[in-house]
Formats: sequence, C-alpha cells, structure tokens
Amino acid sequence: MKQLLCLLTFVLTGCAVPQTYHYQPSDPAAARCEYEAEMAIQSIANPLYAGYRKAELITMCMRARGR
Repeated sequence: MKQLLCLLTFVLTGCAVPQTYHYQPSDPAAARCEYEAEMAIQSIANPLYAGYRKAELITMCMRARGR
C-alpha cells in the first residue's frame, strides 16, 4: 500500500520519490525507523504527502543507522 501511495505521489507531483529500502521484517533497526516515521506523520492530513514523507523519513533513518 505504501509503495502505491509513494508511486501515486510521484505521478501526481512529478517529484522524485526517495529510495525505499527493502529490509527484513525481523530487522529491529528497520522496525524502529518505520515506527518513528509513523509517529512523525500522524499529524499530516494529506495522505499523499504523508506517504511521501514517511518514505523520506525511513530513508533518512536507515542511512543514519548505516544501512
């Protein structure tokens, strides 16, 4: 669902979608990044922007953790 949302955001806005990481569901760092991103986007009313921002936040978090 979130990949579809990111793709839809890209198509509608023409903006570059941040690279999403394909990680193992059991990876604790990835789970933490996804949780933090989910908490950060809860106040965003626009679902398209929220999906884009979540992908961006997960990407930044994973890079910060060296992945």
